[in-house]
Amino acid sequence: MVGVANYVVDRDVVGPETAEAWTEDLRALEATGGTFFSLTQYGSLARKPE
Repeated sequence: MVGVANYVVDRDVVGPETAEAWTEDLRALEATGGTFFSLTQYGSLARKPE
């Protein structure tokens, strides 16, 4: 969790306050036995030039 938070802050994706809030939210969720899951699917289409 902390590794991802540091990564996005280092690359100016989000600010440190947002990353800290996100980390704390996930820790609170974990403390109650909750989980977070995300599945993202991508599709690609390629065509051979004529």
